[in-house]
Amino acid sequence: LTQRLSVIKSELWYNVSYGLPLFDKVKNKIAMDGAVAAIVNSHPDVISMSSFESTIVNRKYSCKFQAVTKYGNVQVIL
Repeated sequence: LTQRLSVIKSELWYNVSYGLPLFDKVKNKIAMDGAVAAIVNSHPDVISMSSFESTIVNRKYSCKFQAVTKYGNVQVIL
């Protein structure tokens, strides 16, 4: 999951719409939260997300979530 969440939008030449919109002019937290949730839920081993917290402080986005996978629970801090 960390590897998938490290991809910036337009970085992959074969899928330019994939990734986090860091360089887009995203001014609200909801758009970033949606992008993170979409990437996590698109992973084939993820069943669901059990918790999700995010903040923007001084234009820096950070989030912490717990995903339920077929291998168990995983906590990720970005």
